[in-house]
Amino acid sequence: MIKSGKTRKRVTYNVHLNAHTGISILYKHREADTLHLSKNEQLCRTFAQLVFYHYAQNKKVAWYAEKLGVTQVYLCTVVKQVTGRTCIDFISYMVIMDAKSQLKLSSASIQSISDALNFPNISLFSRYFKRHTEMTPLEYRNKG
Repeated sequence: MIKSGKTRKRVTYNVHLNAHTGISILYKHREADTLHLSKNEQLCRTFAQLVFYHYAQNKKVAWYAEKLGVTQVYLCTVVKQVTGRTCIDFISYMVIMDAKSQLKLSSASIQSISDALNFPNISLFSRYFKRHTEMTPLEYRNKG
C-alpha cells in the first residue's frame, strides 16, 4: 500500500494526468465541440469515461459493451472507426499508465500493485506489463 499522503497524492495526480492523456489520444483527430458529437463519437466518449472509472476492475471489452447496451463487435468497430485505436488498446493504456505511476511513485510491492489492478496473480500482471512495455515491472521500477 502507498504509505505517505504525499506519495498517494503524487500517484493520484499522475494517474489522472495519464487518464487525461489517454482521453485526448482517443479524440486527437476530432473537434472538441461536444455539442455536435455524432452518435458514434458519443459512444466513444462514454466508453472512455467507463474505462477511466473501471479499468482496474474490468479489462474485458464485453463488460463495457454490456454497460453501453451494444454488442462487443459494434463497440470495437465504432471505437476503431472514430479513434483509429482498438478498445483493448485504450483499456491497456490506462492499466499500464496506472501501473507505471505506482511503480515509480510508490514503494508498494509489485504484488500490491497487481492486486490493486485486479490481476488474479502477480505472474499474469508481470506478463501483461512486459507485453505492453517490453520490460518486467521490477525492471521498470529500477530503470533510471
